[in-house]
Amino acid sequence: EILLVTGVQTCALPICFIMPTFYKDIGKNGKDLLNKDFPQNFDLVVETSPQKEGDVTIDAKLEAKRANDGSVSGSIKETFKHTSSGATLAATIFTSKKLELELSAKDKGVQGLKSKLKVTTAEFDRIKEKEQNSVRVEFEYTNDRVAATLGVDVLDQKPAAKVSAVTNKDNWTAGVDGTYSLGQNGELSKFGVIVGYLGVGWEATLNRLAGKGFNQDVSYAATLYQKIDANLQLAAAFDVQTGDDKANPNLKIGGKYQGLDSDVKATIGTNGRVGVAYTQTVNYFSKVTLGLDVNTADTKEIGRASCRERV
Repeated sequence: EILLVTGVQTCALPICFIMPTFYKDIGKNGKDLLNKDFPQNFDLVVETSPQKEGDVTIDAKLEAKRANDGSVSGSIKETFKHTSSGATLAATIFTSKKLELELSAKDKGVQGLKSKLKVTTAEFDRIKEKEQNSVRVEFEYTNDRVAATLGVDVLDQKPAAKVSAVTNKDNWTAGVDGTYSLGQNGELSKFGVIVGYLGVGWEATLNRLAGKGFNQDVSYAATLYQKIDANLQLAAAFDVQTGDDKANPNLKIGGKYQGLDSDVKATIGTNGRVGVAYTQTVNYFSKVTLGLDVNTADTKEIGRASCRERV
């Protein structure tokens, strides 16, 4: 079995074809293994499986979080998908009064194009105040050789366009990602380049990110992921900030053991953080994940409990 980071693989032996994925998803297997389920505080999540009512599919997600300062926040997200038209509406309400609405449609006018409209208001009872709102338009396009995105915040006082493009050849994937400030004094604020390679049961990525322009605030990051067998997965990540004598390189390694009804994950980094996560399948409808993140530098321990339920 081959798990993919760089794309979706379809095989008609002896030929395999790999479709490109979006920039943010390159290296996803390794990043998820090393970072997912290791929060720095308490997080409770309940998710329902999709329920179909006629031509509409509905699912919900409830989440509660506890911040380091002791404050507790929560949110509820309802997603409605109209199957025949491909349109989706998602609404998220937070206990802080924040409201997020997202409307998306697929394959309208152009095959492979997904359009999104995201509306965010800091307080839903002040939605009429323009300065409280954010309106973002996003486009995602995929075909056999290209995966591209474009996003613009149309109400921002200093709007910026975020663009990415990914292509591949054989087992190699390459992509660029940039953020350009629009307006009279437009400038390139961020620029990233990533290269990935997909092997049999393993994958590797190398990323260069400039925090300003092409050559300022440059950092490098590399990830390596391998699926040893059906039960064991390993990953490692390395990053370094150039031009800063005080910035130390960071190495993080981790592994995941998948059992029949449970799995265990663990990570350790040179920055002194150690993470452990345990997931237990309760029944067909639900599973529970318990995570712990420890800063060995100050022995501060923060835990997490997560419950995902499908009903």
